[in-house]
Amino acid sequence: MGLIDFVVPGFIASLAMCEDVGFALLAIWAFARSMSAVFAVAGLVAVESLVGLLMLNKSWALLPWISFVIGALSYNLTIARLATASIDFFRLRHSAAPGGLLQKRGV
Repeated sequence: MGLIDFVVPGFIASLAMCEDVGFALLAIWAFARSMSAVFAVAGLVAVESLVGLLMLNKSWALLPWISFVIGALSYNLTIARLATASIDFFRLRHSAAPGGLLQKRGV
């Protein structure tokens, strides 16, 4: 049909990178609707994160949750929510092993 075999996988990979934006938009929609919608979207994000864990890929496991938090924060942004997110990020960055969870490790 005229498709080149090396173009299709690149196109699919670029579409897959937009998936996290969808989680943020779903979170904004869910927070505007009801608490049951929030739990449904959080369940969807948990399933996606579980797939990332099964693939042993840290970024695929964490990015859906980061997108969900971005959507939750942007729905009704207040100073208290921003401070809470900053504190949580600081704790995550400096937790666990030397270098923290999100810092680059030397090879």
